[in-house]
Amino acid sequence: MLMLLAAALPGCVLGPASPESDEALLRKMLDLAERHLGQEHPRTLILLNNLALSLENQGRYDEAEPLYVRALEAQKWVLDEDHPDTLTTANNLAGLYRRQGCYGEFEPLYLRTLKASERVLGKDHPDTLDTVNNLALLHQPLWTESP
Repeated sequence: MLMLLAAALPGCVLGPASPESDEALLRKMLDLAERHLGQEHPRTLILLNNLALSLENQGRYDEAEPLYVRALEAQKWVLDEDHPDTLTTANNLAGLYRRQGCYGEFEPLYLRTLKASERVLGKDHPDTLDTVNNLALLHQPLWTESP
């Protein structure tokens, strides 16, 4: 259980060498967390966000989106809309929408996340600055062609 809780911490490096092994480990840990902590426990929701991020990083956007949405909705209810974990998941979901080209979805989500981050974490907090960076990238192409 200690491994489960340690790996659920935001920014934790899981260790496996491939995205597929990351995903497999996250799925096992999520299953354990759901059974032992409950589906709406904050650590379970962090694991759900991390699994969505793993799927997104593999280009499996259609699988990642419902996991982000599920985690975000539960975090809003369990933790609060302005909790740092909720803001992280919102920022991640906005990033996924950007990658999918869902312009009407990601800009408002980034803007809400930025306002809350500035209020809760401060303008100089690294998470707030990540959101500022993501907003700055809004109108830049996702992929640039090599010369």
